[in-house]
Amino acid sequence: MASSLILIFFKAAGVTFKKVGFLGAELLIDRPIVVYYGLWLVWAYFLVRYVQFMMESGDLGIRKAVSERITKYAREKFKAANLQDELGQVIGSKVRYLGSLRWALVTETYQVERGDVLAQDRASFGLFRWLLWAARGFLMVAISSTKITEYLLPLALAFATAVMGVWGFQLPAVE
Repeated sequence: MASSLILIFFKAAGVTFKKVGFLGAELLIDRPIVVYYGLWLVWAYFLVRYVQFMMESGDLGIRKAVSERITKYAREKFKAANLQDELGQVIGSKVRYLGSLRWALVTETYQVERGDVLAQDRASFGLFRWLLWAARGFLMVAISSTKITEYLLPLALAFATAVMGVWGFQLPAVE
């Protein structure tokens, strides 16, 4: 597919081989704008195909993994790491959004036999701490799994390409 597209663009752009040598070739391009727009068409095609691939992949589990990290950091901060109390009752804890840019580590003690909630504690924290823990959790997920590099990094690269193309952003010349 790639070679077919290259040949089509070479023909449309008027590429001629001026000098062909053992190690390479010199190309003259009569209409370089055709090559430029052709590359953007190829980029758009692969972007659509990649988005289709991501949609078919379903839930990647990135949000859940980062949420679990935030809960872990909150448990460490508020010293709620134990998941059973001294009577053997199950203790569950999870970070929940309270509203007004406040979150809380909600710890609930359950009675195993009846499944009832015996007690509930909240340790709240603000946006800055949540953002810090979310960034740290995202970084840890990025380092410890391939989900970020396989799914999100190509989209970030596509976004950067679009920004550079639309706004004409150029890297500084190397001297």
